[in-house]
Amino acid sequence: MNARFTEQHVDTWRREGGVLIEQFFHADEVAAVRADFERVFGRTAGAGVPTVKKKDGEIGKFNPAQF
Repeated sequence: MNARFTEQHVDTWRREGGVLIEQFFHADEVAAVRADFERVFGRTAGAGVPTVKKKDGEIGKFNPAQF
């Protein structure tokens, strides 16, 4: 099995507090999470669209529809 990250990734994380590791998850892992998401929420589309329920001028607040 190939390593998912390198020592350079770790160094970047330590130095900058975060690191982007492209293709960290394998396609079968992503498919499993997507299937769970669909089972729990009944959909897979629309997850990238924010739920905005606040009125004009109102500071954001928790809304159960977000989840």
